[in-house]
Amino acid sequence: MKKAIQKLEKPWQLKEYGDIWFRKENKLWMIKETTHYVFHFEPNSIDAKEIDKIAEKAEERFAQIIRCLQVPKESELGVDGFKINCFLYAEPQNAGQVVGSGIDYGAPMRGEHMRHEECHAIVKKLVGEAPALFNEGLGSYLMGLSRTSQPPVINTGVLLALEKKELPSLKSVIKTNDFWRAYNERKVDVYQIGDSFVAYLIESYGIGKLKDLFLQTDYNDNDIECKLEEAYQKTIESLEQEWHRYLKGEK
Repeated sequence: MKKAIQKLEKPWQLKEYGDIWFRKENKLWMIKETTHYVFHFEPNSIDAKEIDKIAEKAEERFAQIIRCLQVPKESELGVDGFKINCFLYAEPQNAGQVVGSGIDYGAPMRGEHMRHEECHAIVKKLVGEAPALFNEGLGSYLMGLSRTSQPPVINTGVLLALEKKELPSLKSVIKTNDFWRAYNERKVDVYQIGDSFVAYLIESYGIGKLKDLFLQTDYNDNDIECKLEEAYQKTIESLEQEWHRYLKGEK
């Protein structure tokens, strides 16, 4: 359903929608609410014309992601009533105004980007956040899996880095600050590393252990190495060796 146009009384006013806080400019917004989304879009925009199709596709993606996470019943894990705030900007330069659990997109930032961010929002609701290596890795993994319903192909870029001895150790990127430091240095694609390592963990041990890890840790957990060992009963070095063999196609 489409609700009336809303206008905030003050620029950058914080407004509460359910348990999610967000902010938006002092401008006009149209709202369409679905089972799991609240779409905010600009009147007379392309999004306004296509909002029903956008909403339908989003709900399809939500169902795909839930299946990938092997959630038996939404209500059992508190997904019933959970809504993702999505801000659809007509101009890409206006994006970036959302805080908290909202998601915002400029006009070109749809498709795969939208799917990736939805994965983050859903995972955070279900099992919380893990340090960036796992958080971004799971987002990328689910993005690919929900698109094809098939396990992702082993990333050839990561394998090439391994063969050239340019792949950083897991220890060097397992903490969130170190992950983003490596990301900013641009020497390696840490997103691909996270995607590949998470794919290995899921394909080898099942998604249940990874969800348990998420429940036991948080985004800035500096003790993540110990949490990983507790979850998998193996040291990070042992898991890393297995992952490398997985990349090479070895048993």
